[in-house]
Amino acid sequence: MEDSPDLWTYTWYRGGVSLGSEGSDLTISQVRPEHAGQYTCTGQLKGRPVKSEHSKAQSLEVKEIPVPLVALQTPWPDVFPSEKAEMNCKMQDSPDDWTYTWYRGGQKMAVQEPGVSFGSDGSQLVISSARQEHEGEYNCTGQLKGRAPVTSEHSKPLSLSVYDKKPTPELIQDPGHRKMYAKESIKFSCKVSASSGWEFHWFKDSAKLPNQGENYTIPSASYVNAGAHRCRATRGQEPPFTTDSNTITINVEERPRATVTLLTGWSEVFSADRLDLKCEVHGSEDTWNYTWFGGSEQSPLSFNAKHPVMSKDVNQSHYSCMGNRSSRPLYSQRSEPFKTTNLLLKRRVLLSISGCLFFGIIAVFIGCIVMRITRKPVTSEDKPEEVNLFLTRAELQASDVAPCPLAEYVSDEEKPALTKGKA
Repeated sequence: MEDSPDLWTYTWYRGGVSLGSEGSDLTISQVRPEHAGQYTCTGQLKGRPVKSEHSKAQSLEVKEIPVPLVALQTPWPDVFPSEKAEMNCKMQDSPDDWTYTWYRGGQKMAVQEPGVSFGSDGSQLVISSARQEHEGEYNCTGQLKGRAPVTSEHSKPLSLSVYDKKPTPELIQDPGHRKMYAKESIKFSCKVSASSGWEFHWFKDSAKLPNQGENYTIPSASYVNAGAHRCRATRGQEPPFTTDSNTITINVEERPRATVTLLTGWSEVFSADRLDLKCEVHGSEDTWNYTWFGGSEQSPLSFNAKHPVMSKDVNQSHYSCMGNRSSRPLYSQRSEPFKTTNLLLKRRVLLSISGCLFFGIIAVFIGCIVMRITRKPVTSEDKPEEVNLFLTRAELQASDVAPCPLAEYVSDEEKPALTKGKA
């Protein structure tokens, strides 16, 4: 009572039931759920049977202290040396402000522990570079801000494993030959046997390849694929945890090339009615089987080392071949096309010309024989009179024809001596 507090005694009630206390203050040292309810009190004048009415009721609500929950922020509960790990401690569905304390293996963690940092309210725990001593079970408790005695129970523990060393991805090549041939398919696989959450990146020599994923396939190898291949496994962010695989170096060689040669000799080209072609793979001492192709067709013509080309096949102008076998390389490069059209055409032309010449000579010879046989012999009567172009000396002397100027030199008669005098 406000006017004379020393003259009164008080009785406290919860839910209408007397608590037996007679003091003006009611103290509950450790609140429990059963202490919740409507509280009232009455006053009684000391020494007199004067009792007041019940006071206005006061409601006391008692809540259970929530238990925090520890959650791993990184997606994996096992980490490797130098890898980052992060976890949070939070009260679920509580609007109040809490601060948190962390424990590892039941022991309270020091705020200044090396390699470990906490958020401003202690809710976040970050291990920047994991070590073996960071392995263990982590839990936390929450304290309500401004009400220090209000402390939660320990959360359920969260186990963190720390490996003793970094993993090394295993790089696998299929097929496992270090010497590959052009157009062969190569498949690489990168595997990490420990933990999960890995992303993979591929490198050839020092250049990063655009491929990603656990597998990397080269469908048709060429010389640009030769070099040192490796993969890198990463996980996490800022910065990511990385580890490199072993290196596999491959060489890519061109397949041996088949060649086509003409077996038919030039002396036989004009007498034979076919050409014989032969397929060989040079630079290889192994045994090969052969397949022949004609023109641009992909269907094989034959499967022998030799292939005949008949004169009637003049329309099939190009022939090529390739070698194949059961060991690597399984097949060779296809040969350059061998052109037979011009050869057969020249053969026909030359045969035609030679035939014409032969029959021409025969015809001339026969004509000469016929003319020899059918020619009439010449008689003496039919012979024309032969003119004697040279006259004898007697004929010349008897002739009226002017004498030859040389007559004076060839005559046997003596000439009169020349005399001096006037003519």
